Amino acid sequence: MANVFQQHDVDFNAGIMTKLPQSTAAEDAWGRNALQTITIARRYPRNPQQAIGYRGIVDYTTGQQTSEVTLDCILTEQTQPAVEGTGATGTSIYRFAENQMTVGTESYVLTSCNIGFTAGNPATVSYGYITAGAASALEKIATAPDVLKDGEEAYFAVVMGDDGSGIELMAKDSGGSWVSGSSHIILPSGVQSLTFNSTINKDNILDVRAAQPIQFVTTYPIDITVSVETFDKSTGSDGWDAGSLQTLGVKLAGLNNHADRSSYTAPSRTPGVDFPASTAYLVLSMGLIKTDETETLNVGGYLTYTYNYTAADLAIPLLYV
Repeated sequence: MANVFQQHDVDFNAGIMTKLPQSTAAEDAWGRNALQTITIARRYPRNPQQAIGYRGIVDYTTGQQTSEVTLDCILTEQTQPAVEGTGATGTSIYRFAENQMTVGTESYVLTSCNIGFTAGNPATVSYGYITAGAASALEKIATAPDVLKDGEEAYFAVVMGDDGSGIELMAKDSGGSWVSGSSHIILPSGVQSLTFNSTINKDNILDVRAAQPIQFVTTYPIDITVSVETFDKSTGSDGWDAGSLQTLGVKLAGLNNHADRSSYTAPSRTPGVDFPASTAYLVLSMGLIKTDETETLNVGGYLTYTYNYTAADLAIPLLYV
């Protein structure tokens, strides 16, 4: 049982936690969200070999060793807001696709970012990374765990619903106008879930002298999809035209709705990121094209409508330079 670590036994300044961040703030690797789960999957491939005249597998060859790291988080009100645009100040998925974080002999690249908003539940985000060889494991601490710093206990998870969590859906139609999520013209009522999924395709650059990839290169295009599930499907002149939806985002609004936040002032954060403004976006997706829609009715359930889109770009809650 010596290898069983509890949460208070883990040193987040050791092991893989020292590999992911590139800037001075360790939280940059997961966007300053509430990190929930760290999963390290080490791949030791064995490639099956076949031969003419034989059935089944006759031998194996050794493949290239890699490690995949997944960081699952709950979005909090202190998360780094996404920014519309793809420039140096934006948080476009294309910007992160080309970034490589290197510490020592290990280099990590982002391979996926998936964000989910479900009614009545905390919003979640999952970041996927890959590195060549065996990734460093979490290490056991030798000292007492850190305590909460002043102000940290006042941060809240982003919960979707009418509990004052300060969430507003924003959309832009084919005419280029922003419309609030409360409008049936662009977004129907009764939205149950909203998910953004992005996959960064990576090529492994190999070398005949190495047992693992020497570099990971982004292979375009990056795959981005958006899915909306709703109870409502308004019709008529004021109905929702799912095909006209071009831009969709989730922003923070009315953060002082929390009961114990009436007189709270957020502390400044390093490096220079204060509490997000009421117009800060958590995620923003542009260039949506509807690909399919489905209707589902289950026994004892409700009739739901699901609309799937392919997107051109995605601004994600992650910051590193």
